[in-house]
Amino acid sequence: MILYIISLAMISLGLTDILKAPSALKYTIDIAWIVLGLLLCMKRRYHFDKDVRLLVIISMLFFLFACFGYLKNFQNILYNLWGFRNNLRFFVFFFACILFLREERVSGIFKLVDVLFWVNFPLVLVQYFVMHKSRDYLGGIFGTNKGCNAAMNIFLLLVVIYAVLLYTHKRDGIKQCLIRCIIAIVIAALSELKVFFVELVLILGFLFLMDRFGVRKLFLGIGVTVCLFMGLRLVARLFPSFSGWFTVEGIMEIIADDRGYTGANDLNRLVAVSQAMERYLNGSWEILFGFGLGNCDYASFNILKTPFYQRYSSSHYVWFSSAFLVLETGIVGLGLYLSFFGVAFSMARKREKSGKADVLYCQMAELMAMMSVIQCFYNASLRTEVGYLVYFALALPFLVKNKNAAECCEE
Repeated sequence: MILYIISLAMISLGLTDILKAPSALKYTIDIAWIVLGLLLCMKRRYHFDKDVRLLVIISMLFFLFACFGYLKNFQNILYNLWGFRNNLRFFVFFFACILFLREERVSGIFKLVDVLFWVNFPLVLVQYFVMHKSRDYLGGIFGTNKGCNAAMNIFLLLVVIYAVLLYTHKRDGIKQCLIRCIIAIVIAALSELKVFFVELVLILGFLFLMDRFGVRKLFLGIGVTVCLFMGLRLVARLFPSFSGWFTVEGIMEIIADDRGYTGANDLNRLVAVSQAMERYLNGSWEILFGFGLGNCDYASFNILKTPFYQRYSSSHYVWFSSAFLVLETGIVGLGLYLSFFGVAFSMARKREKSGKADVLYCQMAELMAMMSVIQCFYNASLRTEVGYLVYFALALPFLVKNKNAAECCEE
């Protein structure tokens, strides 16, 4: 079921958009994570170790405080259940990976990711040069619907982080690493994923600052830096309007722009949280706890389109996880949500230093935790099916090594 969820997270959008599979296909993932949740409840004789328990507590507090806003703003139980579904599924999957997924199976999952990466590249080229798709409509295996490049970004992060770590830990060569980085940069340029270039710089910075320096890192830094500059030149050539985006002046101009993401008085990506609070949250209770989990949500079914969404969807708050969360759960909920990634980073770092887990997997989780915070403010990909890839990476430091090692999770 875990493999099914991870696989569908990568191919469901492509299957429905390119091969015209039923759009309900992605909802079959719900059956899998619900069963995993039931199995978690049934496995009472096993207990997570203290590192994971802290993550359990934070996730439970998030959903507890998320109910506070709902208690004051009761509308429809269906809205609340849908809101729980859209958020709870990732945490259930995360803890299910820890308890049920064995470390020996992880390499097979990454082989599947790599296969899809090589399928994705020629598909991107066909979509760009033949179908003339670009920017938000260029998604490769994730289809060509608007916003598909957000899912592409998560996928590229998973591939590049793994490739870089394989090289730095002497498990792969510089050639294999740079080829994947170059392809990812080309894809990011064609699909106008500006944030990917920032993320790549942060990944390199993390590796240089958090671990000892060596010749391998020097070669990696030089190679990726050259590729980055070439990628930025390609972005500027393909999309001249973004040529100044990567300068300090360009970023400050974006922050100061009160016209929003599209220039139509919607929310500005970089300050969406403060704008959402200022426009829609009134009083200390709403600022602290929001309108309640699910009360600002939406779906393709009309019955699940909340009154708030129908009235304020033009502000595009649903495009940013941070704005979405602060409206539904307030600053308390947003803080707890972000603290989950912070604690996951800290616990992964702790296990790396203590030798309790594979250093590569620990650093994979640390980097993905950092990227998750960025994604929370940059788009809403963590609320979509591709978010399962993030939580899979976050769970890696806490996996049981083999079938007979369940006692390490047992009291």
